[in-house]
Amino acid sequence: MMKDPMEITRLTTDEPKNNTETMLNYSYGKDNRAVLRYADGKEDVDLCEYISKCAKEKGCNTEPEDLMEGACVECDCELAILYTVAVQAAELRGRLKMYEDAGITLDDLKNEPLTVEELKEMDGKPYWHVDLMDSEYRQKQWRIMPLWIAENPQDYHYGEDWLAYRREKVNA
Repeated sequence: MMKDPMEITRLTTDEPKNNTETMLNYSYGKDNRAVLRYADGKEDVDLCEYISKCAKEKGCNTEPEDLMEGACVECDCELAILYTVAVQAAELRGRLKMYEDAGITLDDLKNEPLTVEELKEMDGKPYWHVDLMDSEYRQKQWRIMPLWIAENPQDYHYGEDWLAYRREKVNA
């Protein structure tokens, strides 16, 4: 079976099975903390504890709590950079995981005008309405799709006088 080109390949996993999956999920969030999948021969190592341990080996007396309060943010050492990048990776992975868990597809991310077929499924649902007519009263606003328009949008000059979008269209 051919893969749907609009399907997003899942990148997040809690159980990586190969090197690529491990790299993409190396730093993750757990109990409002950044965690490294592996470090010092152990699994699931708290990032602040790891950075603090490495810092002490280099002569810096930084405690895990200091890191949580922003220590090292303005530092330019390799541990500060590692800390910053790992926190960023954990945060972005967490947000991406929410989208992936919700089943959001590339079609969902696009914001093309709805087709007539899509409008027929919009009865009672909100949509972003954009008037196409040149006038000082040209409207761009959220509306609720009435059944009579959803059933026959072409009778209301859809595509000629107005367009409907799933999300707000800023440049329409």
